[in-house]
Amino acid sequence: MYLLTLNNLSYIYITIFFLLLIIVPYLNRRSNKTSEQFLGLNELNHNTFTSYNLGIIEFVVLCFLGAKFGLNGYYVVVIAVIISFFLFSKVKSSNNGDSLASIVSSKTNKSLGVVVAIYQMLCYSFLICVSIILTAKIFQSLLGWNFVNSVLSVVMFTFIYSLIGGYKSIRINNHINSMIIVMLILVTIICAYIKIGDMSTLISNLQTLAISEGYASGHYLSFNVDVKSIKLILTLLIAISGLHLLTKNTNFGQKIKLNLMSLLLRLAIVYFVILLGIIAIGTNANVKNIAGKKIVTYQAQLSDGQVGYVVKSVDESTSAKNKANIVPGIIPPIINEKTNIVEANVFNYILTGIVTMHYYLPSQISSLIIIVVLALFMTSLSNYLILSGRIYVKEIAAPLNLFDTYGDVGKLWIARIVIVLASFEGLIISYFLMSSFDLMLYLKIIFGVLFIPVLIFMALVIKK
Repeated sequence: MYLLTLNNLSYIYITIFFLLLIIVPYLNRRSNKTSEQFLGLNELNHNTFTSYNLGIIEFVVLCFLGAKFGLNGYYVVVIAVIISFFLFSKVKSSNNGDSLASIVSSKTNKSLGVVVAIYQMLCYSFLICVSIILTAKIFQSLLGWNFVNSVLSVVMFTFIYSLIGGYKSIRINNHINSMIIVMLILVTIICAYIKIGDMSTLISNLQTLAISEGYASGHYLSFNVDVKSIKLILTLLIAISGLHLLTKNTNFGQKIKLNLMSLLLRLAIVYFVILLGIIAIGTNANVKNIAGKKIVTYQAQLSDGQVGYVVKSVDESTSAKNKANIVPGIIPPIINEKTNIVEANVFNYILTGIVTMHYYLPSQISSLIIIVVLALFMTSLSNYLILSGRIYVKEIAAPLNLFDTYGDVGKLWIARIVIVLASFEGLIISYFLMSSFDLMLYLKIIFGVLFIPVLIFMALVIKK
């Protein structure tokens, strides 16, 4: 079986969602007469880890932090976000349109600025690939869809509405997506509270899980002032700062009062997403009591060759000698694709938030989870597509005087071509990386990718 099955009502929901997203670019199709309007060159971007616009990568990472570190994960995120916020609030650039590449170009020389711009485009391509793979993996687990069935049509739909509506439509659609995502997360949390009844049950489950894993009982409930937490804070601080430098303009200090007010809302949204991960590990996965046994859900290869889920009884003992049977709540273990055997202590944290929604949402609206996944993916993809076009036109083509003979019309069309090429490049690379994807490995790679912009920025600050 798979986590979800689609019925006629599900397809109606999805159709309405797609129509809603295509209406916006259609209405704005005539407002992109120049490359500046199409790319939003003078607009401030707000597509970061701490923004309203949650993408698929941010969602998976935040749920993962909740499942691995509990409330401690939220505390370290808050510390990292606040430090990053106040660091960048002191940064003033010459105008609203300054990106990292343009700052490098103005502080050093044009050639280095172009090199940084090329690096930024490579980063966008990598993040597009990770977004596609995560979405494909989720759809494979939810519905059993293969790579082509799960993401090909969605990628094409996203770059089509990006080409039609440009930055303005992407921004509006991302707000629509964000509202859908946040509303369903809140409904999930409310349903979980109602179903659990007494929060002491959730706390007790978290304490039991912590003890069975060899930690103190409050491991998932309190801020742990230890080396691991400090390292996590520094890692998140670098990642948030790096993503900010890659995707936003450097003048973060504008309208500081408005930013301070919105910061609280952003941290609230981050808390709700992390809470999904905490609820996942704090939920008792037992479906019935069997002496000496408990029932858990495993991901496994089914008789038809597809990957789905089976229910299996395992020993209830969670002593140090039998840690293989420690299951973090309702997070399903994954199957080794080479051996087709479920390995001990290997869990599918990509599905953390999704399985929580599926477990607690009423069956009548559980198919809306598909819309949440689509919204998360489209938000990520559209952001990185428009950023790719923007960085190429402004930071590569302009300094090198490319396409000058064609004027602004040439810039407008090359931006659209870049968006199309970035979409298909992401699809092709993702297809070949799909089988070897490992969440922890790719998180480390993302950290390395985001660390370089921080080093560049620090070098510029020191030079100044």
